[in-house]
Amino acid sequence: YTGKNFYPAPLEVALPMNPAALLAFQFVMMHWVEVRRWMDIRTPGSANQDPIFKEQKLSTVDPGYPGGPFDPFGFGKGDGLEAAKGRELYFGRLAMWVFMAEVITYQATGLGPVEALNKHLANPFSQTIFSNLGQCVLNDTVDFNGVAISTPCLWPQL
Repeated sequence: YTGKNFYPAPLEVALPMNPAALLAFQFVMMHWVEVRRWMDIRTPGSANQDPIFKEQKLSTVDPGYPGGPFDPFGFGKGDGLEAAKGRELYFGRLAMWVFMAEVITYQATGLGPVEALNKHLANPFSQTIFSNLGQCVLNDTVDFNGVAISTPCLWPQL
């Protein structure tokens, strides 16, 4: 544990470029990748060939799931594949819920997950989710490398 909260930590990073330009670049790159994946799901095998280097091809894999060069140890083969797909959905969704809980906890208390747990364990009957219900400790905006970012709370203030 480093003692730094995960929520304000990105504000301390000095980027070599404007954050808006970085966001635009990432959006274009992710859009291209996700559209190719979506097209492969619609028409299996359509994205198995490199669009620039035509001689580069992937082996036939289940559309929407990594395989071939993305599975160098062969975990996606055999009887465990269907169970692994189920675990991926279950644990992925669980991780999303936990992350949202950590974000809302920071917005309500200003404490990171470890600090909030320590505070709750020190006084479990007065430090609960209900004792902080409807609070928001965030400023309306933050400045990140010259870009003002709105910081709304993810739950209603009472």
